[in-house]
Amino acid sequence: MKSWESYSTEQHKMSIANRQNSETLLELSEVIYKISQSKSPFILTAGNGGSATTADHFAADLSLSKKRGGKVITAICLNSHLGLSTALSNDITYEEALSCQLENYLDAVSLLVVFSASGNSKNIVKLLEVATQHEIPSWAMLGFNGGIVSSMADVNKILFPDPNRNYGLIENVHLSACHYVVDELMRKMVD
Repeated sequence: MKSWESYSTEQHKMSIANRQNSETLLELSEVIYKISQSKSPFILTAGNGGSATTADHFAADLSLSKKRGGKVITAICLNSHLGLSTALSNDITYEEALSCQLENYLDAVSLLVVFSASGNSKNIVKLLEVATQHEIPSWAMLGFNGGIVSSMADVNKILFPDPNRNYGLIENVHLSACHYVVDELMRKMVD
């Protein structure tokens, strides 16, 4: 049995080992800040499995920007459209369920941020391919070795490598990274 202390230590080591991501996370925060200065800031998020809940959480935190920082950001998690997601998965394919939703927002979306522990989720890969085709700026928070997404040239990547493929650890680090990005964004907004 692993103690809470050893689990927490492992989590902390993962964060410390990935210090190089600090600049990239600040860059994402700056990108979102610049988007918040535009006339219609609109951000989409998505993930697969547990990463879908991280995407939803990130969208919720961004949507609180008016209350916390005084600037409106519209943020929607594509996974939150449960009825639409299941209909598209059934009627088309699961792989295309997110990318089909993206097509509804092509004229409005400013940024796409996705989350994937493996970087191999077919629905996330397809979503990023469609975003790239439509020149939508895209960011991906990844784990493990980055998978297929790590080789996608037009996607900005934030990789938290883990050779042990520990989903829970990666999902925890991704959520912490999201909180860091949002905290830095709010700091910029109120300065």
